[in-house]
Amino acid sequence: MKTLLSKSLFATLVVAMIFLNSCCWMHESFCSDPPIVLRGEVKDFQLQPIEGASVEVNYSTEGQQISQVSGQTDGEGKFEIEAPRSTKYVLNVSKIDFGFTSAVFEDANTLDSIPYNTYYLNRATVETIDASVGGTVTVTNTQSLG
Repeated sequence: MKTLLSKSLFATLVVAMIFLNSCCWMHESFCSDPPIVLRGEVKDFQLQPIEGASVEVNYSTEGQQISQVSGQTDGEGKFEIEAPRSTKYVLNVSKIDFGFTSAVFEDANTLDSIPYNTYYLNRATVETIDASVGGTVTVTNTQSLG
């Protein structure tokens, strides 16, 4: 009875080790450091949340090309994106009819998460000029919150 139980326990452990090893092989993220979390919110210059803004995070892992993860802001203008560990992240925020903004985070490999930030987008103004007549465009709103 004792031998049967020991063999059964041994077999279970072997199967578990094979399963975990295959998970690591198929899903490298299970075996590496936990991802870093980038959280924040996107607002316009009237401090209103912007829903549906595109948030892209560019990064590179050791010895690999630049990769990207992305997401969108929710109804409150908030987002949360996980990315693999890297020493540098470039976060780009954009939405049609708005100017875009970017932020660079360096030496981030020691952090559990990037500090929560608010990113501001300015509504774009479109001017049409008749090329046959010519004209001048004057930029009047260069508002910035940072």
